[in-house]
Amino acid sequence: NTLDHPYHGAVFFGIARSVGYSFSESLLFSSLGSLQWEFFMETERPSTNDFIMTSLGGAFLGEILFRTSVEFLRPREGRERGIWDHTASILTSPPLWINSHLYPKRISFYEGQSPFEYVAFGAGLGTAKSRGEPDMRYNPLLFVEARYNRTREGKGVLPYDYFTVRAELEQIKTGNILKRIETTGILTGSSGALFNADKSLAGIFASFDYMEGLWYDRFSDVGIGPGMFLHYENARQTVTFHSAIYAIFGAASARYALIYGDTPYEEKDETYNFGSELKNGAYYMGPGIMSCFELAYRRRFLSVQAGVRQFWVHSVHATDANEWGYMVPLTLSIRSGSIMASFQYELIHRDSFYDDYHPLHNDAYTIKMFTGFAL
Repeated sequence: NTLDHPYHGAVFFGIARSVGYSFSESLLFSSLGSLQWEFFMETERPSTNDFIMTSLGGAFLGEILFRTSVEFLRPREGRERGIWDHTASILTSPPLWINSHLYPKRISFYEGQSPFEYVAFGAGLGTAKSRGEPDMRYNPLLFVEARYNRTREGKGVLPYDYFTVRAELEQIKTGNILKRIETTGILTGSSGALFNADKSLAGIFASFDYMEGLWYDRFSDVGIGPGMFLHYENARQTVTFHSAIYAIFGAASARYALIYGDTPYEEKDETYNFGSELKNGAYYMGPGIMSCFELAYRRRFLSVQAGVRQFWVHSVHATDANEWGYMVPLTLSIRSGSIMASFQYELIHRDSFYDDYHPLHNDAYTIKMFTGFAL
């Protein structure tokens, strides 16, 4: 619901963007595409959460994929597009790649400096530990992260002229692959000077996240809310700060469904939302709040990044069903030229509340080591 549907919507969205429609116009395509799927192509009754995740989630994820695909296809001085550029473009936005070949005279790309300020990718190992659970050690993983900034001081800001994205794939001992995608991008705002920063943004930001993790289960969201980005830089060091508070439509793994079975949900006639998911990990879906604060410091080859991400999801069906939690990552990175290595520690805390049942609490932490290339 919260990964496949947003990608499905991103394809609808990318079809419109690739033939010249704006962000807001393309949002109509992901919305109508979702309605088409829900009413005419599925055998189950239409679902509100599917519509939200496909339309809004599809737009928020789709714009990032579209702009990334543009970067692979646009002309670069002294360099022609190769097989890897075409492959990456197909993977990020198939509609753009197809339409750029069907209508080469109608689709043009901007020239000049790349708006990607930072790109890193590579591999690593991860270890997870939780109270009362066995350790899960040395899980192989892949990662990619990027920061995109096409804003100019004093000029208007278009949707996703600034965004960040990080994605991870981690294979655990059972053979399953855990997926984690964290994105944020500006929808509208100002790039004027704030707090004497060298670069700054303030306005309304959008968020799409999908996280699977050992012992902290799943969390996802699509949200909109106020935020800011500040960047300070001199010849010796840089400091970056980002904060935002989002009103979200989210989903979180439902611990009470996993522990007590589906009896509470059968009593409330809610097996449509929970019963079929019990074996795979039931989840609550509904409105909530998500906030994030990130601070990064870099001096020469060494950088430190810390953050806090808090979320709360209230089920729209199960009365007083709430999932609350926070994640606190701390990352230390060393970079020499284009080679980088990182060590990350992350604390995860979860609280689960359901009616008058005793609240459930759980703490977990992960340790990850990455190495790769930074551009």
